[in-house]
Amino acid sequence: MKLEHRKNNIEWLVKSGLSDANFWETLIDSKVKCNLCPRDCTILPGNFGFCKSRYNQNGVLKTAIWGKMLTPSVEPIETEAVFHYWPGAKILSLGNLGCNLECDFCQNWESSDMRNLSEEFIRYFTPTEIVDLAKKMDIKIISFTYNDPIIWFEYVYETAKLAHQSGIKTLFKSAGFISPQAAKYLTKVIDIFSISLKSIDEETFKSMSKGNVNDVLEAIKIFYKSNKHLEISNLVIPKLTDAESDIKKLVKWIKKELSTEIPLHFVRFHPAYRYTDVERTSIELLVKAREIALEQGMKYVYIGNTYEKNHADVYCRECGQILINRFGLYTEISELSPESCCLQCGENQKIVLSPKNGKQVKFNENEITGNSWTWEWTNDDSRNLHVEVKNLSNEKGALICDHLKKNGDVLEREITSIPGRAEIRMAIGQKNNEDKKVIILSSDKLHCNIVELLDRAHFPLKETAKDNMAL
Repeated sequence: MKLEHRKNNIEWLVKSGLSDANFWETLIDSKVKCNLCPRDCTILPGNFGFCKSRYNQNGVLKTAIWGKMLTPSVEPIETEAVFHYWPGAKILSLGNLGCNLECDFCQNWESSDMRNLSEEFIRYFTPTEIVDLAKKMDIKIISFTYNDPIIWFEYVYETAKLAHQSGIKTLFKSAGFISPQAAKYLTKVIDIFSISLKSIDEETFKSMSKGNVNDVLEAIKIFYKSNKHLEISNLVIPKLTDAESDIKKLVKWIKKELSTEIPLHFVRFHPAYRYTDVERTSIELLVKAREIALEQGMKYVYIGNTYEKNHADVYCRECGQILINRFGLYTEISELSPESCCLQCGENQKIVLSPKNGKQVKFNENEITGNSWTWEWTNDDSRNLHVEVKNLSNEKGALICDHLKKNGDVLEREITSIPGRAEIRMAIGQKNNEDKKVIILSSDKLHCNIVELLDRAHFPLKETAKDNMAL
């Protein structure tokens, strides 16, 4: 049942458990001041801060979302606008509740705005359970993402520390609206930062996100100086952030404060939340933004949320050779040595390559008893398939997905192992222009439901599948 009022929506958060929060100070009359983000909210007893996740319980600041999240998802690392760290690696993505910004165009509004959130969609995992899940699936990167993991700081920090003890890397996908003190703490436990810079223009940022862009820029500089991996994305929004002057201003700042070698992503926008009176960002506009950034001196510039050829390929900055080919969910390293050097000219690209991320579990297709489906695309605009998987047994289950490649005669196969008792989402299929179908085979231990999406940003909390593929 959908809850209609913000107050009712968050009452269950308090009732379901509170945990100690970090970065706050005591004020008079049992008020507290939260210092996690630049808002510095003064919170009265019995009230939440702006993010609706940090709560004053009798003069003590608590977090109401520790361990509370959406269903975890398995995706390629590229979905986080990370192209230069472990290309093609599988990640375990975690999203929480609420946000410390309030963007009119929010692409994850179903989880960031409590008014649209129902308790039935919330899951609970301890840090140990998340790390164990990643280990069972042989996934080497845990990503904190979707709405914004800043307000989940305490849980992120503890989970990231535990992940490192098991040799698992950590990724932080965020808008970067965080206090300098908290940002510095994050650099102790995060390996990869992917920052979505909403706008470089101060007035535009404030009007559309209810925040201050200068605070974000300071946080980005902290992440960069920590020598952790950093990539920056910019959501190109029609009539808001698509001006040529904004693109040049962004590039100028990156060149001055960071480096021309920072990977820069221009991401396609689709109408959402309160900003729906415009069309999706045109491919032509994104291409123009990329050309401007390259002309201004950036070495690596990409286009996101599109399924067009060459937009996500990595080119040698010296000779122009294609080093990594990408299309949607697929990544192929072609002309790059294990030392990250171009095989044509020898130029080092400073791309962090990994040992093979996760060993594919070798299932014999003939040994899998269950159901198979031929998925016929139902929407011309759909470009991606997610599958919601529940394993109600204590044994591992198998999910196989065959993708028809664009040449029509070569099959690409992804074999995924599902650990016992797991509930998870997976990005499993994409549509090329010539694709007619995707073939899915699942063992009888799994309960599956297929959902068509426009792109990664469409990550529904409620059921939107055309057909229920329950076993």
